[in-house]
Amino acid sequence: MTSEMKSYSRLGKIGEEDDKLRDYAEWERLGNEERFRVTWELVVQAWEIQGKSLDELRFQRSVTRIERRKS
Repeated sequence: MTSEMKSYSRLGKIGEEDDKLRDYAEWERLGNEERFRVTWELVVQAWEIQGKSLDELRFQRSVTRIERRKS
């Protein structure tokens, strides 16, 4: 799975007090599904940058046998 890297930018002065407010407003504008998608893309990109296998990001499936004690 290779992902396309996206970049977002905006013009402004560094250190403006409303920088975080704009970031939060932009994030809130996205729906839940879009926020999850963007977050997952960042996780995958970080994993690739670290040179780790993307297979490690899959859900771990373990087989377990549970037995009840006889009372």
